[in-house]
Amino acid sequence: MIPAFLLVLLAVSYRIATGLFIHSGATWLSEFAPGTAIALCCAAYFPPRYKFSVPLGTLFISDLILNSHYGASLFDAQIASRYLAFAFVGCIGLMVRKRASLKMLLPASIIGSFLFYLITNV
Repeated sequence: MIPAFLLVLLAVSYRIATGLFIHSGATWLSEFAPGTAIALCCAAYFPPRYKFSVPLGTLFISDLILNSHYGASLFDAQIASRYLAFAFVGCIGLMVRKRASLKMLLPASIIGSFLFYLITNV
């Protein structure tokens, strides 16, 4: 429970930092986004009750804070596509959970990133 809570806290903090500081010229922060990696690894390694609740909860908490800060809507098609993409990446993590190793997780992360891109940008 404690590692899951710390993971959520770190992921939310990172996403908020990138969301708030990107407009101040800190564009290097946006080059690394751990959200899909968290979704993949949570589904592969965490107990069943945390497999999807941790990554989706992280996304929801950071969406609440950032959308409130920028006055954006909490629900729209773009946001729904991100939640759907995280769920699909989590499903990839479920598929490799029995054989989770670098040999399986590296291609799964590449496929998950590509899938996330397709869902959220096409």
